[in-house]
Amino acid sequence: MYWSEMAGTFGLVLIGPGAVAIGLSHAWISIAFGLIVTFMILIFGKTSGAHINPAVSFAFYLIGKDRMHLVYIPFQLLGAFTASLLLWILLPENQTYGETVPAVSVVHAFWIEVLITWILMTSILLIIKTKNLLLIAITVGFVVFAAAFIAGPFTGASMNPARSFGPALFAGEITILWLYFIAPLLGAG
Repeated sequence: MYWSEMAGTFGLVLIGPGAVAIGLSHAWISIAFGLIVTFMILIFGKTSGAHINPAVSFAFYLIGKDRMHLVYIPFQLLGAFTASLLLWILLPENQTYGETVPAVSVVHAFWIEVLITWILMTSILLIIKTKNLLLIAITVGFVVFAAAFIAGPFTGASMNPARSFGPALFAGEITILWLYFIAPLLGAG
């Protein structure tokens, strides 16, 4: 289970921030995030639930679905770190590695991240009742795509502390990282 979370988060951070790092257009970046989330849920949904996001694991912990979900978080962060390390090796000339940086005020970015993470978590909680993995994967992937498409230009549409953690470490820009931890945890909680 834990290694599934590491592998799923690795895939998410390699493809999503990787799309940002190689300079794809905003639309393609949004599509990349939506598709990789869809695929990671399809691949790892049966083994760990494919949270691939500390905010999602935190929310499931809060609602008492499984108290062990907090143990996923170090594995998710490790997956993000290793994916960012690979981006650093593959793209040595890149300076950002797909990091999330707000293009609006910190206050606005904070509340945008809270809102889009709340929308993501709400959609997850509603759709998992179907127990249909394909429907769950498509729905959550689409929500991630839509949030990235709408909010990406303002905040990077992280919704995920692990997604922001790895790239920030390798870009050497951790001063705003608190926003991308606290806002998603608050929104999902």
